[in-house]
Amino acid sequence: MAGAVRLASLPLADRAGLAGPLMKRAQKVAGVNGMGFFTGGRICSDLSQLVQVWATGNRPAIRPQYRDPLPDNDPRKHPYKHPDKVSDSRQALMMSAIITSRVFEACALVASGRPVTLLAEPEFADGTISHSALLDRLASTSLYCWHDIGVALLRLEPGAPDALWAEWGRIHASTAAQAHRAYLASTAELDFETFAGGPVSPYVLASLATPVPAAQVPAPSTGNGPVDHCWRLLVTDLTNQTQTHLANRGRADSHWRSLGAIRTQLERTDEVVAAWPLLAPHHPELIAAHLLLPLSDGLDAGRSGRP
Repeated sequence: MAGAVRLASLPLADRAGLAGPLMKRAQKVAGVNGMGFFTGGRICSDLSQLVQVWATGNRPAIRPQYRDPLPDNDPRKHPYKHPDKVSDSRQALMMSAIITSRVFEACALVASGRPVTLLAEPEFADGTISHSALLDRLASTSLYCWHDIGVALLRLEPGAPDALWAEWGRIHASTAAQAHRAYLASTAELDFETFAGGPVSPYVLASLATPVPAAQVPAPSTGNGPVDHCWRLLVTDLTNQTQTHLANRGRADSHWRSLGAIRTQLERTDEVVAAWPLLAPHHPELIAAHLLLPLSDGLDAGRSGRP
């Protein structure tokens, strides 16, 4: 993703030639996705769109997300509502959809054809970014995306001095104060509580023992969210998903048992969870707590959902 954005300034003819070997595969992946792109469920399909945007310069056509038109009291209505993972503007509404939103932003940057460096591109193997590298990136680009800023702040090395925020304000005044507050919020100490059960439908889950003050997930909107949006999703979605799992544990009906979909909100968990440790490298306990849910889902011998 970072490479596609970085090399978007290459002439379109050169990009089309270089992407040739990948285009057939990208088109094949796109063709089997009946749910639409950038819905937060299939990262592979999202990336297929990034390949095609890079090769053609055309942004993908995003159709509105499907919502059951039947009223709630209609007996034909599906018994379980699938909460949206992203808003219609493709702002992430769940932690697992942050990657989808970032790929969507990358498509917009590539389509612009302007040389840009993603702020959140990892600098070191553990995903972290140094203070100097982030400032250099801020100074070298004129396009900023909200999820990219949010993840960059999660990856920024600890101990950012006041001088960093002063320089940020000089470079990009409209986001400096928000970014500083978001960074300070992400340094909060977190306490966890665990839940375990079995032997039927065994599970081990974790949640925040004490809610983070004022950390409410923003409602879907047509505009951009605050730069602390990614952090808010990390701390609130953990509790929301755990509570949903506990409230519905033990259900034996076919709809529930076929759905890690309501539990993990992913069609293919393996496509996403591998990237989670790099999302917030300074919060390994928080990421580990998120990983317990898909791991518990895999412990259920009767589960028929995909891995």
